[in-house]
Amino acid sequence: MSSLLREVIPLALAAAISPVIFLLQLNTLTGDRPIARGAALTAGAAIVLIVVSTIGVLIGDTGFSTTTPSKPGSISPSASC
Repeated sequence: MSSLLREVIPLALAAAISPVIFLLQLNTLTGDRPIARGAALTAGAAIVLIVVSTIGVLIGDTGFSTTTPSKPGSISPSASC
């Protein structure tokens, strides 16, 4: 019974953190050729992250102004009280 608990407790903790990812990886790694399937899953996730990040950078705003800053020590009209 204690050996079963030693196997199940880490699985339960992993499922409590993220059950969807845990089930996806469990399904991927328990099938035929687990290394190849795991590598394909990792490559697919990396490609999606790269594409989404690139789109975000291309259409996103950095929040920095492109205008030249005023002289140091001067107060801009928008910052006055």
